[in-house]
Amino acid sequence: MEDRHDFEGGIILQADLKIKITDEVLQKLLEGLTERETQVVVLRAVHELSYDEISEKLNITPDRAKA
Repeated sequence: MEDRHDFEGGIILQADLKIKITDEVLQKLLEGLTERETQVVVLRAVHELSYDEISEKLNITPDRAKA
């Protein structure tokens, strides 16, 4: 994902959103997700995998990876 930038302990997931996500905020956001949803978020945001790659890794459909 080309719009991802690291800064001051947080990340911007998309430059046009200009949202700083700190570790504390990210932890709070992830607490409300299922284990599978957390896996998808980490694979997409941290490892920058495509939805097709995520679906292959987790044995789910690309549409399910996007949900």
